[in-house]
Amino acid sequence: MKTAAFHIRLLDSLISKYGGYFDNCLKMVALMIASLSGLPVSAVYFLNLGPAQRDNLLRHIWIAAEHLVSVLAESRDFCIVVLTLDVPEDLWCGYQLMLTTLMDYVVDCDDALRACLPTPGSGDKNILEAVFGAIDHCSLELQLPVSLESSGENGKPPRSIGPYEHLCTHMCRFLAALSPEHFGIAEAILFKNVLHESHWRACLASDTLCFVARFGSPQLCFEHAKLLARLVNLTSSAPGNRHSHAKSLLRRLFQFLTEEHKTELHQMFSSNSVVTSIVGLPESASTARAQAEQLLMKLSAKTIGASELKILVRLLCQMKESSRYKEHCLPMEPLLQALSSVPAYRSQLCCGLTHAIIDLLTAQ
Repeated sequence: MKTAAFHIRLLDSLISKYGGYFDNCLKMVALMIASLSGLPVSAVYFLNLGPAQRDNLLRHIWIAAEHLVSVLAESRDFCIVVLTLDVPEDLWCGYQLMLTTLMDYVVDCDDALRACLPTPGSGDKNILEAVFGAIDHCSLELQLPVSLESSGENGKPPRSIGPYEHLCTHMCRFLAALSPEHFGIAEAILFKNVLHESHWRACLASDTLCFVARFGSPQLCFEHAKLLARLVNLTSSAPGNRHSHAKSLLRRLFQFLTEEHKTELHQMFSSNSVVTSIVGLPESASTARAQAEQLLMKLSAKTIGASELKILVRLLCQMKESSRYKEHCLPMEPLLQALSSVPAYRSQLCCGLTHAIIDLLTAQ
């Protein structure tokens, strides 16, 4: 630990003292930081230390790598070197982690941010494309049983998270801090990767867009849902699985739409069987209530099947969330009878049904 601390302090001193004078050494500095950044993930198998010693050493190295990035992040030259780096095969994981750390710091520096997010058509590589490009080279590391220490948010203590959650968290944080000037560039890259054949690329893009939709404006969520519906329709007959993540994301975003936007989306794609199979068909409040009552009776009589249970959960959740059902409340007695008839299995479906009935009773 003392040896590691000494060398890290020496590196910090040299980088701080000779900032602006690196010239062609900057590439070596970037490779060194990538190597340090990747140690907490890759070293889990080959460090011949006890768990406590290893965790303590790697935590200090991880903090040091982040600090070195923070010192250099304001340098436009450093950002360009990182984005154009010829990455050795064994450093892709560290490179990916270095990029995620860099995203935290460049967002507050205009010159560095312009280097990391150049205008489209300039031919220069940007940081989001670099992150998505690197993820395919370290898909194995994303699945390793290792943990990284995240910084605490809103006064909460740091917690250990997996490599994929770490990457996704930094992506979302970066997008949340972007100005409208740069958001269009990021948006185009995310949608491009939702349709990518790579599972990890599409998964990261989908999770990030889901965050944007949930914490952005209702109108932005609606615009994204409309675009996804068109993309799903265009790619439904294409070979491969490119449209599967787009379908999944559309289904997720639909849950965040306002009732007015849900109705409008249904009207826009009412004749499109591909889209309606994902978002479902709109039901009138009276029809939904009648169907829910019928299924509650079948539940009380213990003659209901698993597929009908899923429909009942969906209907009860709709009746709780939507203002359309306020004049079509379900009677209390069949709900209480159904609650006592839920099978006492610890399945996700039975738990979801119990929660749905209790939530609806409380709401009414």
